[in-house]
Amino acid sequence: MPVQRLSGLTPEYFCARLQPMDADLATIKNFNSLRDIRSPSDFDENNMNNIIFQLGGAHTLWNIAQTIFTTHFGDPSNEYDLGAWRLLEGLGIPHDKVLQKKDFTLMLQQLELVHKATLYYCLRASVFRPTAAPHRRVECNHS
Repeated sequence: MPVQRLSGLTPEYFCARLQPMDADLATIKNFNSLRDIRSPSDFDENNMNNIIFQLGGAHTLWNIAQTIFTTHFGDPSNEYDLGAWRLLEGLGIPHDKVLQKKDFTLMLQQLELVHKATLYYCLRASVFRPTAAPHRRVECNHS
């Protein structure tokens, strides 16, 4: 559905007064509370319907990190699929100290550790992977 129709404004008024803004979730909630208070205004210029927010990249990254930590438990029967929680435990971060939902910085630091450990494993596995067949020398005949 077009944003203009969601706002309830006429196309002319919407385009003349649209103010897209980037903000975090707390700012959006505060602004929406203020907008709700001013909503039944007698004056259109005071109702703030022309301001539209989009969540920033940090909030999106926070949602991704939270999803990884809350859903990637790994496979207990496979030592190579530890899952995010047990990987942190293996890195020395006890499970009782692992992330609080509201601690954005800690969550991203721990996700970065998981990411680095995963990249290290991928590099190590690709470098030390046994080859299936020995390399054969290819000779060129220039006749």
